[in-house]
This record gives sequence, structure tokens and C-alpha cells, in this order.
Amino acid sequence: GTGKSYAILTIALEASRHAGMPAIVVCPNNSLVDQYVEKDAPTIAAATGGTFAYIKGRRNYVCSNSFAWFSKVDNVELYEKAIGAGELEWATLGLTEDHGCPGSEICNGENCGAIEARVRAASANVVVTNGHVLMWDQMLRTWSGGMVALLPDRCALFVDECHSLEAIGRDCLTDELGPNSVIYRLLGPDFVEWTAIQFGKVKQSKESEALLSQGGSGVNDFVVEAKEAIRDIVGELEESESTELRRDLSVLRKFVRWATGGYNLDGDVGLSLWQIEGDKNYLRRRVIDASRFFQKMLTSSPTVLVSGTIPQTLPARLGVPEAEVHDLGHPFDYSKSVLAVSNLSGAGGWSQNDRDNFERARQVAAAIDNAGGGTLVLFTSWRDVELVTPLIVNQVRGSFEFYVQSRTDR
Repeated sequence: GTGKSYAILTIALEASRHAGMPAIVVCPNNSLVDQYVEKDAPTIAAATGGTFAYIKGRRNYVCSNSFAWFSKVDNVELYEKAIGAGELEWATLGLTEDHGCPGSEICNGENCGAIEARVRAASANVVVTNGHVLMWDQMLRTWSGGMVALLPDRCALFVDECHSLEAIGRDCLTDELGPNSVIYRLLGPDFVEWTAIQFGKVKQSKESEALLSQGGSGVNDFVVEAKEAIRDIVGELEESESTELRRDLSVLRKFVRWATGGYNLDGDVGLSLWQIEGDKNYLRRRVIDASRFFQKMLTSSPTVLVSGTIPQTLPARLGVPEAEVHDLGHPFDYSKSVLAVSNLSGAGGWSQNDRDNFERARQVAAAIDNAGGGTLVLFTSWRDVELVTPLIVNQVRGSFEFYVQSRTDR
């Protein structure tokens, strides 16, 4: 509610115009992307010109190769008809999830909304995306030597709610071998026996997860077995048409690189055994410190990290300990603020009893009048907002404007 989105989008637009290339704006999730694109960007574009586009994960976009259409002879015609009005997401087109892009193992990139979204973004001044797409873009650039990317090259990067970026990044960088991976079979009985022993230890400790240290818990034995097995199966896996097999091979190589003390491109990692649902075991490579990865990503272009609150240690955890931190203030004078909690409030939210709701609304209205306006009223559900706000408005004596966030305008 402090206007960060307008500040970010206008500065990003100015940066793009000055540099002659797109600026990237990153939100932590798709809900905030939608707010930027559907609510804030059109207002700014109407006032200043400029073009805005967005990119989400590929499964959000309608695709002719989707599970719903790929077996139909007229799949291309169905796709072209669906996007005729310019919309690319299956949700906004009133379609179901099985119309989304199924991924690179099935989709060849032709007649795909995800690819079209990237084409549109390439010519925009400002491209809005989420934290996961930003991370995968950087990983693809790193692994391909800059030959493959999800986002256009940028003149500047703006990250809203930057305190969320670390968790998103660590989640994207962490990988695992699941219980059904063919890797277990290909590595042979010695590796299967080693993992069984380790998982047995986890089960005996009555923990769901155990962290393995380099040189401990038989990790060195695992490395010897894995390195030899990899040499035997690498040709078979690399020539396989299965994306899943090639991905598992990549994960296994990362395990070996970690255990031998090799350099990890994504940051400092730990190898853990994770057991869920009884005998379903996972070997997980968990990123513990990704600051080195973030540092490369955040310093490749001018970057502005924005948040309502920035923890003191966040710059270092994001690999930019020397970043300048500026407190721009806020629209509320907290020194004169009062937190008022209704003595009728309960864990169950607002009551179904009209008399209780009327009394609560009366208390809130009195607080607004006593403060002379400038009041922030928080509810715990959309139902409460819709039920009680009219009661509050009707009981306020002063002449105040009310701004209400609704289900359809977030």
C-alpha cells in the first residue's frame, strides 16, 4: 500500500528508454505479477507511454502440444483460435490446466504461448516476471554459456519484495533423485545397498532428514561408486531421448562434484537424505548458501532491490554485502499510531450474529473518528471485508474517503 509498484515501474521505464533495451521487474509470485501487469502498468502506460509485457512459467501458457490437444489433427487451429484475441494464458482463456505447455520433452516450441510471450517481451520497454523465472533464466545462461535464456537481455533489474528472493533461489537450485529414478538401477547393487544403509540410519534416528557431511557417513565410498558408475552409463544417458534421464544424470554429477570438494557453480551445498511416506526415499542436494550465485545474477546489470522490510543480513546472503541501503520512509507516522484490537474479536473471525458485527463496526468507526481518518483497518478474510465494511462506513461521523481492497482488485 506504499506505492512501490508505481515507483518501480516508472523508474524501470525511464531506464529502458535511456538504455534502449528492456528493464526487468521481478515479483515474488504470479499474483503480484498480475497486479503489476493488469492494474499498475496500464495506468502508467496511459500517462507516459511505453510498453509493458510479462513472462511466467511455461505451464501457465496455452500450447498446441498440450495434453489436451497434441493428439488432435487440428491442434494448431485450436491454438490459433484460442489466442486470436491476444491472450496467451489458459486460465484467462477459460481453459483447463491440461491446455498448458507440457514442457520441452513434448513441446517443440512451435505454436506455443510460452514462446510467444518471450517474443512479445523482447520488444517491450519493461518485462515483469516472477522470482522463479529470474532464477531459471540465470541458470540457463550459466549452463549454456549465455546461449540460452528465458528473459531478454536487460539494462537494469528491479526486484520487489526482495526478502523473498533467497528462499526462491535456494528452492530452484536444490535438486534430488526420487525413489523411482532409473539412476538407482543403473548405478548397480553397491550404490543401492549404500543408499539403503543410509536411509536405514535416518529411519532409526526417527528423523525425516539427515545431512551428510563431506567425508562422512560413507559419502566417500558413495563417490567412488558413483564416479565409476557414471563413466559406465554416461554414454547411454546422454544419448537417451528421455529428458528425465538426462536430468537425473546432471543431478548425479552435481552430487559427485559436491562430495569430492569440487567447485559448485550454484553456491555452497549440502547433501541430505530425505525420507517421506514410509519407504519413499530421496537423495537431495540442498543449497545452503547461494550468495555466490546471487552475486553473479544481481551484479550483471544495475540492480535495485526493494522491500517494505530489509533484514540486516539480507544483502550479504544475496551476495551483495556492499550494496547501499536507503530507507525511503513510509506514508504512516508510526510514532502517532495506535493499535486497537476489538474486545469482541475472536479466533473465528467476525460473527454470524448481526448484533456482534454491528458493535464491532461501531468500535472501528469510533476509532476512525477519534484519529481524524488516516486509519488502516485489517481483516482476516474477504468475507469479513465484504460483510463489515459497509457497517463501518455507515457509522463514521466524519467525512472520509474509504479505499477498499476487494477480491477482484488485489
